[in-house]
Parts: sequence; C-alpha cells; structure tokens
Amino acid sequence: MKISDHRITIKTLRESDKGWSKPSHQTHIGCCADYIDNWKEDLVLDGYAVIKDFGVKRMTAYSKPIKRKSGQLDAPSFKATPLKNKKPGKYDSLLKVAREASQTIRDEWNTLNILMIICFNEKKEIVVLLLEFEDDVLAKIKNNTQLINDKYEIPAQVLKKEHKSFQYIKDFAQFYANYISVNLSAADKTKLQAEGIFDYKNINDARKKLNRYISIRQGQPEFRRELLKNYKQKCCMTECDVRETLEACHIYPYMGPKTNHIQNGIILRSDLHTLYDRGLIGIDTNYKIKLTNFLKKSSFYSYLDKRPITLPNLEKNRPSLEAIDLKLKELYE
Repeated sequence: MKISDHRITIKTLRESDKGWSKPSHQTHIGCCADYIDNWKEDLVLDGYAVIKDFGVKRMTAYSKPIKRKSGQLDAPSFKATPLKNKKPGKYDSLLKVAREASQTIRDEWNTLNILMIICFNEKKEIVVLLLEFEDDVLAKIKNNTQLINDKYEIPAQVLKKEHKSFQYIKDFAQFYANYISVNLSAADKTKLQAEGIFDYKNINDARKKLNRYISIRQGQPEFRRELLKNYKQKCCMTECDVRETLEACHIYPYMGPKTNHIQNGIILRSDLHTLYDRGLIGIDTNYKIKLTNFLKKSSFYSYLDKRPITLPNLEKNRPSLEAIDLKLKELYE
C-alpha cells in the first residue's frame, strides 16, 4: 500500500485507549479533531490495521465525534461496534482486530507503550498503524522530529503536509507498512536486523534496503533453478558439484526489475557466496576471479586469484558486464 499526502494523526495510546492489552470492556480509541474531512459526522471507514508482529488485516473504523452537553462537538473516537444510524462496514471493527492482536502484543512486545499512526492510502482508505514505542521507533522519531515530550510520549496531533515533521512521519509509516505487510519469516527478520535494516541514518535508506531485500527474496526459488541449469549444477569458481552446497548469488544486489535476471547471477559454493557478499572475492570484467589482499594470503583460497570462472555455453546467459562493473565500483572505488 502507498501512503498518500493526506493529513496524518500520530499519538501514543493512553491507558484508556489500550483496553486490548488485557480483558476489558473498552468501547473506543480516542482520535483527533480534523484528522479527516467531515470528522464532525459519523463515518464508516473501510481500510487496514497494520500491527507489528501481527500483520495486516482489513478492518472498518467507526468514527464518531463526542457530543458535549452543550451540544458542542469534540474530537472523535473510533467505536468498537457499528454505528446505529449507518450501514456497517465490510470488515471487523478496528477495535476487534486490535483485540485479536492482543495476545501477539503480550507475547512479542517488551512494552505496552504503543504508538498509533493514522494515515490514508492513495485509494483514500484509512490505514491504522500500531507499533511498539520503544528502542528503534522511539529513537528515530526523537532524533528526527520534535514530536516527543519530556515524558517520552507523543501527544495526539494532526500533521498536515506543510508541517515540518509530516514528510518524515509519512516515510516512517510507509517503511513500517511495507515491513509488516510482506509477512517476513523469523529468519528474514533476523537477517535484515543483522544487515542493519534499523541502523539507518535516513528513513529512505531503510526503505530502499527493505525494497531491495523483498525484490530479491520474491524471485529467489526460480532464480536458483535457472542458475543451476545454466551452470550445469556446478560452482562457477571451483566446479564443485555437491548440490547441497550450491547457492544462487546475485552479482549486484539490486538492479530494479533485472535483480533476479539470469545475467545478474552465478552459482557459488556457500563459503564463496559468503565471501562474495562480504566483498572479499569478486569477478572482473574479463570473467576472472579477483581476490582481496587478505584472501591472497590464504593457503586455502589463494589459488583462485585470476582464475577464469566457468561460463554458460550460451553467450546471452553469461554474467552481465554492467552488473559486474557496478559491483566492482561499489567494492573498489
């Protein structure tokens, strides 16, 4: 889903909002005035709940303004059940979905400090994002905005496009919406964390890294099958033919739609794949193996230096010189 430039609401949830963290009779979650056009009306908003460690689920948010005794309308809240004077939405209510996620929140989160971001996608559907408000999330928002007060809370507020923190929070929400929606396995998450997915200085750096990883992962099984056939079930550097040790290696990690193209891949023995990804071994534009000075001193790997790799018979399936050149520039310039 793509987050739009519509206004964004951000807040840390109050105790009265967090009824799903234990059995309760919670009836609403407070929101902000002006979070959407026509907020003073009763609204039925179909959209998505995006919850860390739980996933993405379609839901309906029932928004109703609070009416004071004076007749004045105050900030709205999201109700647990359909509104009496409105046709019900297509999905379970936001609060019902949040309660379904409560066991995951208790099991997976180390805190009950919860951040809620309300935004809209380009189809004008509401997107409610719930995140653990600790560690990376807290640090990144604190270091890049002035939204957090001295109690380490974010008071409920609406950010419009002209607000100085709008773009950062929009990009932040987009990153986590993407991260949660692709339903990464535990192994994927561990690998991304090890690769520093959350150690970004700029939120866009994290988004790019995540998008690259997703692009590569989605085409990996077919990519490996094609490459094994192309290299006759052998490592292109050593001619090792033990299939269990052979892995599909991207020459250059990301080349847009060409990422999983056969010309952007080679078959390597698993230890060589690791060394390749770490920049200790490579291929030059003459299709010869290039070792770093560190590996040249190794009695185990030094024999590979300047050795030609085994190439596919068909020239159209041989490694892309463009991809090789990009990798060389990344490593040696």
